[in-house]
Amino acid sequence: MPIAGGAEQWTDAFLDQARLLGDAPADAAVRRVVESGSLGRVNRLLRTLVENDQPPPGDLPAPVAEYLATTAVLPSWADANTILAGQQVFVRHGPLCLAALACGSLPLCYAQRSEARVLGTTQKLVQHEQRRILETAQFVIDVMQPGGLSPRGRGVRTVQKVRLMHAAIRNLLRTPPPVDAPAVATSLEQVLLATPWEVADGAPISQEDLAFTLQTFGVSILGSLDRFGVELTVGEREAYLHAWSVAGSLLGVSEDLLPSNETEARTLFAKIQRRRQGASEEGRALTRAVERFIEGALRDRGVGGSIIAPRLTRMTIRELIPEHTAYLLDVQPLQWWESLTSYWIFRAIDRFVDHADALTDEAKLHRFIRGALGELVVRRLSRMPRGWQREVFQIPDSLEHAWGMR
Repeated sequence: MPIAGGAEQWTDAFLDQARLLGDAPADAAVRRVVESGSLGRVNRLLRTLVENDQPPPGDLPAPVAEYLATTAVLPSWADANTILAGQQVFVRHGPLCLAALACGSLPLCYAQRSEARVLGTTQKLVQHEQRRILETAQFVIDVMQPGGLSPRGRGVRTVQKVRLMHAAIRNLLRTPPPVDAPAVATSLEQVLLATPWEVADGAPISQEDLAFTLQTFGVSILGSLDRFGVELTVGEREAYLHAWSVAGSLLGVSEDLLPSNETEARTLFAKIQRRRQGASEEGRALTRAVERFIEGALRDRGVGGSIIAPRLTRMTIRELIPEHTAYLLDVQPLQWWESLTSYWIFRAIDRFVDHADALTDEAKLHRFIRGALGELVVRRLSRMPRGWQREVFQIPDSLEHAWGMR
């Protein structure tokens, strides 16, 4: 693993500098698109990236096609066997990883002010409300399926696409809106152009943001697995993080922000979280979309109604994020009168999980999430429309078989 100085170099001054930096190669490709035509070409580029799974080369400007041809090479320190070992962890525990992504990792991102501000722009478009969850889950599956990070793997192509989308978003957020901009934005690019971005806020989707987000896929997921009693060896944990570090390198994260082990990863994650965490309207709105998604997954299997699903959702999210973060996102604990309904909540859990009478309510919740919620989340994702010219939610046959979900 590459590392330039380790945890001791991640000072506030270092991270302040990372906050100002975007992704030079991808940003340069988008800048060449602007220089060779107009802002409209960047708008069309973003629309093409958003609306297609893998845009055909003929639909992409020449600078972007050249960029894609040169950024699919894995870093020299990537180890194919270690990557595969990390992906095997996902094969065994993928549904639970995706449940942890929705209930834990995404809310942690939404509590970061700068990330919530960028992500919140999509919430201004109704059709995007829960698509953020769907697209992020597809990203994780593409990267973590066996072979996803091979030279021609689906994960490599998906990471390249996301990296370009980030560059296009950075460009549009930094561009003043045209004088003939519509009064009401009806597309993502119009929303981005109408969103003011102050230089003092640093770069949109900065290196610091990217480093934090990468660890929501890495150490955050490992922490959630720990929370629910999944036992992994040290080798499995390091392999899982190695796979995500390789993905991070392809995503444009600077190598001096890629930790060399789990201890360093947790140090960096906590450091950025302390620096950038805060309440925001966008973060709360994004979290409400997550809650509605989880409630829908519960109702799909009959754990519904106005009493059980919302409260079980809140309980689950609060299991995976710190109490202070839950407060910032307005994920409130159950009130006294809501606690009186816990009997019925756990009656619902009992429909999915066999348990001994001696189990506590907390243990029942852990077993429910470990045994059933992951499956509910994956089935919910598989039924959600992705829109435009894109394929339906893609779960490889090998994962469907491993998860018993054909």
